[in-house]
Amino acid sequence: MSNTEIIKTDDVLVRIMVLSKDGSTEWHYHTEVTDCFVCLYGVIKVETRDPDGQVVLIPGQRTEARPLQVHRVSNIYKDKSEYLLVQGVGTYDFIEASDCKNANCTYSTNIKLEDIRNLSSRDKDIYKLHTDGKSKYEISNLYDISVDRVSQICKQLAEYKLSYPPLKNLLSVRSQNILIKHFDDKQILEHPEKIMVHPQNLWVTTGSGSFPSV
Repeated sequence: MSNTEIIKTDDVLVRIMVLSKDGSTEWHYHTEVTDCFVCLYGVIKVETRDPDGQVVLIPGQRTEARPLQVHRVSNIYKDKSEYLLVQGVGTYDFIEASDCKNANCTYSTNIKLEDIRNLSSRDKDIYKLHTDGKSKYEISNLYDISVDRVSQICKQLAEYKLSYPPLKNLLSVRSQNILIKHFDDKQILEHPEKIMVHPQNLWVTTGSGSFPSV
């Protein structure tokens, strides 16, 4: 695993993380900071404890791990995977969770990016059919999934449609302002993958909370 620091202040840390094939972080948690993960390339899986859960992310998708929540990130793509990691607001620490080392957290490395994209496209089609008036029972028969699963998909996409851009939901106002000011680009919140095309001279660190000129 390797990482590139983009921003470092007293209470916010922003990095691009690279996981090699089959690579993963240790099970760990943070005392104060929330981790916000945004997949930039490949496919990553974020697993959590208390509650137990897992989220698979393809480029452009994001999720978070709250303070004190044990978690790890795994690369389940056929090649390396990269993700944006925004950590804040608070004092950064990294505490290994040794009791999770032997947990049953196996994952498949055979997953195909195209399969996940197809599922994402399917879910959008399901939501559109529902909003166009199709019953959940009809949709479940059409896609050979349960009515409960149709309801869950429609609920998730409805909430997404009504929400602010995802990074605004996940990041504190302090973290949002740091990203916008550092890159001089409000669109960073809606399209964090744009970080990859910004000039490399913006990828610098600061320790006091001040910002480089942009």
